[in-house]
Amino acid sequence: MKTVNDKFVVCTLANYAPPFYGNLMASLFDLEKKLKSKNINNKLIYVFYDDTSHCEWAKEMLQNNKNIFFLKNKKIKGFAPLK
Repeated sequence: MKTVNDKFVVCTLANYAPPFYGNLMASLFDLEKKLKSKNINNKLIYVFYDDTSHCEWAKEMLQNNKNIFFLKNKKIKGFAPLK
């Protein structure tokens, strides 16, 4: 989480590509609703690996104008995978 130009930014980076939303996405959508309900000047960004772009739920997120991005490179400098 970070403040950028007086915006509260929440960035979620996840290696997540099941064919269904699941509890992880339900929790993230709930967080997004709570932030919006508090009228906080915020921006939620979802970042997934490229293999997620083929999931129907990810396509729905794009159609619903969610800030969703897909990484092609599995290794990100400065990040270690949490298993």
